[in-house]
This record gives sequence, C-alpha cells and structure tokens, in this order.
Amino acid sequence: LIVFDWSGYEDPSFHGKYVEKNGDSPTFAFFGDEDEAFEKIRSGFKSDLGHPCSQSVVKWREAGLLQPLDTSKITGWKDLNPGIMAMKDLATTPDGKAWFMPWDWGDTQLTYNSDKIAEKDVQSLKVFADPKYKGRVSIGDNVDDAYALASLAIGLKDWTKMTDDQFKQASDFLRQVHKNVRSYWTDTTDIVQLLSGGEVDLAWAWN
Repeated sequence: LIVFDWSGYEDPSFHGKYVEKNGDSPTFAFFGDEDEAFEKIRSGFKSDLGHPCSQSVVKWREAGLLQPLDTSKITGWKDLNPGIMAMKDLATTPDGKAWFMPWDWGDTQLTYNSDKIAEKDVQSLKVFADPKYKGRVSIGDNVDDAYALASLAIGLKDWTKMTDDQFKQASDFLRQVHKNVRSYWTDTTDIVQLLSGGEVDLAWAWN
C-alpha cells in the first residue's frame, strides 16, 4: 500500500490497526504542498491513498486523479462529521459516488514568540499588519488560510459568506500583511523551523 501524504502523518499511531493486520506500516511518499502533489500525480506517480485538503478534492477529482471510494468497506462511514459530509459536491457527488473521507481536523491560529512580542499586542489579528513587525511575520502560502485570517481580522466569522465589499477589505488587509511577511510557509515543518530558528516571531499557523 502506497500512501501519498504530508510529512508527519506516517506516525504509526495513525495506522496501528493496519500494522496489526499486515505486520508493518504502509509505504509513504511525501509532498510539501498540494500543487506539488497535484502535478506529481498528474505526471504519472501512482499511489493507493492520497491526502489532499478538502478545498482541493474537487480539483483532483475533475482532473481524473481520484477513483471513487467503496464505502461498504469503510467502517463508520455513516458516522463521519455530518457538517462536512453535507457540503455540496465534496465528499459525494449527485450520482452517489464517494470521493473524500475526512479523518483529521485542526485549527489555524495566531502563534507568537512571547519573549519578543507582548501579550497585549496579540489581542487583535490586526497585529499581522502592524508595521512594528515588518520582516517578523509568516502566514501560510494558501488562499484558504490567508482569507480565513483576513476575514476574522475584519470582523467576519464565516468567510464563505463574504460580500464583494468584505472581500475588498480582506484583500486590502492581506496587502498590508504582505509588507510584514518574511516567509510564506508551506507545511508544518516549514513554520516550526521558522519559529524555532528565530526567523519570525509571529505566525498564522496550524495547531
């Protein structure tokens, strides 16, 4: 079994039952970001399982990179997060085929070096646009995380319901944030290295 995944998900604690049944872990191949993964598979790389984020599932499916899942072999399929499963044309399509099974979830949040940044400064997400932190900021290199940050910063809790005016406000905010960004991280390893190495003091990061 070949699993095409983000680095870190090869941890045996995630697939203990597989090891019990087969005697060893599956074979893992890794990608650093989803564009890289998409192009590698489209160029002919073969794997049995892939781990795109939910926002990329439709793109992968429409490009012919995915095969439908046999849900009869997935224990607990009917118990999966109903909110995600109800999203139109994501986990399933109108023809009844299933393409995506959510199995992990996490938070994206403000992370900062408390030795360099005062707690009072991080009470608002607008700190990311504060010129005081020019060259000390990192945010993800993907649209979803960036606009999640921007929508919250302008007071919008659900960015999927953004109006044209709110989109402009969010985009203007991100342009200000860009002036402070030292590096756009691509994965967990990247942001951990940036923070632990002292290259940045403030980040919009996965938990």
